[in-house]
Amino acid sequence: MSAPRGLGVIAKGGEVFMYSLPFQKKGGLQIDVSLNGFEFKKLDSDFEIKIQKGKSENLKNLKDFRVSQLEKKYLLTYLKSYKGKTVLALASSKDLVNWQKITQIAEISTPAMLVPEAKFKGKYTLLFGNGEIGIASSKNLKNWEIVKKPLIKPNGKLKKLLLPANIITTSAGIQLIYYEVSNVKKEKKYAIKTA
Repeated sequence: MSAPRGLGVIAKGGEVFMYSLPFQKKGGLQIDVSLNGFEFKKLDSDFEIKIQKGKSENLKNLKDFRVSQLEKKYLLTYLKSYKGKTVLALASSKDLVNWQKITQIAEISTPAMLVPEAKFKGKYTLLFGNGEIGIASSKNLKNWEIVKKPLIKPNGKLKKLLLPANIITTSAGIQLIYYEVSNVKKEKKYAIKTA
């Protein structure tokens, strides 16, 4: 049995929602729900990301899902491949099942996540990266300004890649959890870091 790809996970009340695209399944983003975070059951229906009336995203072309909660709604970032390019896309939902696409951000082609439950100077904040971790901001979730200077750069002599994994908002501030991938003697080494 093949493993699912493109996992996205979020908790709502006492339930944990997990989003994936199983390799063996033809289309359809699968949602599994758990009451304890370990045992998951598939929801009865698959969901879709609506683009406009009568049209939906081709789910076979999507990957790298990240879900954040902001202002009583849920926001999904995902990578979309089409016409030989990969772009970041954003969708919203009130119930974690029915999604409406908001926009595509052509300038970003790496995994990304919105900072949950926080706005800075009236703007939403997006962290993204595949090498360095960058930052972008928006007043309306449609038009994004990308900061030229990376938020976090790899350090040290080894060639490393940084990949955002999750963002946690607490009373003490915001914590970014990210992967650091380095090549040591032709072998990839993974480490989890926080900032």
